[in-house]
Amino acid sequence: MAYEASPEAYLRQLADQVVSIVSKTERAHLWRGNAGSDIDIRPAVKLANAALSARGLPRQLFYDYTKEPEYLQGRAGNHYLCFSRSEQNEEQALELLQAGEIVAVVFHQLGDFAKHAAYRQRLPESWHGFAVHNGDASDIRIPGLFDPPRPSDGRGYVIGLRLKGSYRQREAAIRTGFSVEVKP
Repeated sequence: MAYEASPEAYLRQLADQVVSIVSKTERAHLWRGNAGSDIDIRPAVKLANAALSARGLPRQLFYDYTKEPEYLQGRAGNHYLCFSRSEQNEEQALELLQAGEIVAVVFHQLGDFAKHAAYRQRLPESWHGFAVHNGDASDIRIPGLFDPPRPSDGRGYVIGLRLKGSYRQREAAIRTGFSVEVKP
């Protein structure tokens, strides 16, 4: 079922699928609901949580990335979201970092780093005063489990991602400002 055709039915179906799989395995899983989209799955997470709790099944962990700051509000305690900085939302990204959120930022160095050479690029130690952690090591964004715990000062941290792709894709990301340059 397509989300656009019926958002409520789509989210209900997503929650039902989570419950069905957990009912069969009776163990905890990690779920990423938006690998290729930015749909607000908070309602599905809440529906799944309620159904799992009612059946005495294990609580699940959900994680995702989003460019929608409002998705960071009102999420369940087991739903971890990482805000994705772009050329259009840097101010919001900095505000969210100050408020204690985790923000993914794509970094690049100039040079011949297309395709697999991308992993030779270095990440900065900090960005605007916020610590940068290597996000290429794992895609899972759960503080204290797969990512470092949140700093004790209440500030967030940056998940640094190296700019990957073909020459054309890299050029576009650099030209638009989607990727942040790391100076030598």
